[in-house]
Amino acid sequence: MTSLSVAQTNQIITLLEKQQSTHQISAYTGLNHSSISRVCSKPWSGLSKNRRVQEVLKVKGGYTSY
Repeated sequence: MTSLSVAQTNQIITLLEKQQSTHQISAYTGLNHSSISRVCSKPWSGLSKNRRVQEVLKVKGGYTSY
């Protein structure tokens, strides 16, 4: 299993904020439905988009300039 990139995670979050279903996002991005569901189930899913991206970067050991 390969980790999602920050860009992929950001795209998923953006589409979720536009009320797209996980199946619609899967069809649009070509990513597996379970990968999208994992992004939805993260404990920070109730946070703003920028804050969620920051949390994803922390988990992945990345950084952000937000």
